[in-house]
Amino acid sequence: MKWLLLFGVAFALLLILAYANRYRLRQAKAFVLNRYANPRASTDALTPTPKDLERHRDFLERIKRGNIDVVFFGDSITDYWPIEGENTWSRFAIYNPANFGVSGDRTEHLLWRLQNGELEGINPKVIVVLIGTNNIGAIQYQRPEWIFHGIQKIVETIQSRLPNAKIILHAIFPRNTKDSDPRKRATQVNEKIAKLADGRKIIFADFYSSFLDANGEISPDVMPDGLHLSTKGYDIWYQQLEPLLSRLMGER
Repeated sequence: MKWLLLFGVAFALLLILAYANRYRLRQAKAFVLNRYANPRASTDALTPTPKDLERHRDFLERIKRGNIDVVFFGDSITDYWPIEGENTWSRFAIYNPANFGVSGDRTEHLLWRLQNGELEGINPKVIVVLIGTNNIGAIQYQRPEWIFHGIQKIVETIQSRLPNAKIILHAIFPRNTKDSDPRKRATQVNEKIAKLADGRKIIFADFYSSFLDANGEISPDVMPDGLHLSTKGYDIWYQQLEPLLSRLMGER
């Protein structure tokens, strides 16, 4: 009888602990959802880290030097082009480019930069935008429609401050494996941002399939980690982008 009683007490304690752990798990999940699953998260400007603020100040210094006809805004994929794809990036020199890509940037970070000087004192003919993959990958609970609204606000901010510039709005590049959740969400975001294009001032650049093989997968020699471009990946991007950029640069 004594052992049965002890067993019952132990079992009851286990149930209490299990419930407590489940409660803490729900609380933790609620915290994450409240912190990140906010429909405003993709559209609220977010102050960069001190390191990225230094990059921002470098960009403002670049603006002061002038002679900018095309600006590239984005995250690490844009940021790394002059390094990993040096041969193709150097060919843009005829367009007097400025690369304002920052590794790790989400829509929120780019919005802050656009609202804090990176659209001031310049008059580029074309602005190239590729943003959103970090919203998909780094914040699990951001929904495609919220990411879309962040990109939409970026486009609206650029248009309001540089109404004469033409915007090349990129589809988010494919990432991860064919059936992965990030890949599916990238496709969903792209379907939405394509509707922002008017074919005149906003041109949707859908190079998505150019990075995929016949099976719809990403070759390691194009994106070694399933996200960032290799030299070959930047060659593909250049081949797709350059004719469009050349045409738009010549139209004004």
